[in-house]
Amino acid sequence: MGGIDLGEELLEVGPGPGLTTDILRHQFQRVTSLEIDPRLATALRHRMQATNVRVLEGDASSLPFRNGSFSGAVAFTMLHHVSSAAM
Repeated sequence: MGGIDLGEELLEVGPGPGLTTDILRHQFQRVTSLEIDPRLATALRHRMQATNVRVLEGDASSLPFRNGSFSGAVAFTMLHHVSSAAM
């Protein structure tokens, strides 16, 4: 992500077990990770305690945030979970 300015308040959609979260938390002041799977969200929340990461359980198709809450957003290795119009 070199050269890309996503600001200081990052939204990570679909972190799964948090492999990318581990990298992102060192590059941004604050990271909010939104995970739909309750088991994965709970495990990541416990692992990210006392860091700059807030882990929430939720559905990315209905984001629970006000407009302008984040300066940037990322989604890695999760698009296979998104339904298409053909499905």
